Amino acid sequence: MQQDFENKFKGIMVIKDDNDFNPENYFSLYDYWELYDENKNYTKNKFLEKFLDIPYYYHYYLLICDNINYDNTKYYVFVKREPSFLAKWEHLCDCPHCINMNIKKWISCRICSGCLKSGPLFYSKERFLRIKESQNKMIQKNFNIENINNDDIEWIISEEKNKNKE
Repeated sequence: MQQDFENKFKGIMVIKDDNDFNPENYFSLYDYWELYDENKNYTKNKFLEKFLDIPYYYHYYLLICDNINYDNTKYYVFVKREPSFLAKWEHLCDCPHCINMNIKKWISCRICSGCLKSGPLFYSKERFLRIKESQNKMIQKNFNIENINNDDIEWIISEEKNKNKE
């Protein structure tokens, strides 16, 4: 049966239960969990599913909860959200829904406004590229070596030579 689990789940965890295990608390940070059902088809591959009307990629994981007395082992299945390439850009989204104090926030949805938080299927590619480009420009502006001219380099080298002579 262990080999069957390895083919169905991306990861398997085992914990020892001292009868204080509360699945609602343990799985509170995950979007979905259930008791293992051997009649369901679980897959090791990622799959696309909606959570709060936003599609995300997920993987199935198995949690084996061993009782201390080894008389009642429980199996739980939970899904873990696959990190999106948009995750590091979501906080920079400037759509009407994300901008504070914008009245359009209350009459539009994230998908309609092309919000980066709407997931990999519905985000605005133009908005994403614009935000990414502006961030890259800001990084180049802060760390641009072309701003240093040759006179500055010669001055820095001569200062270092003078320090070494002393």
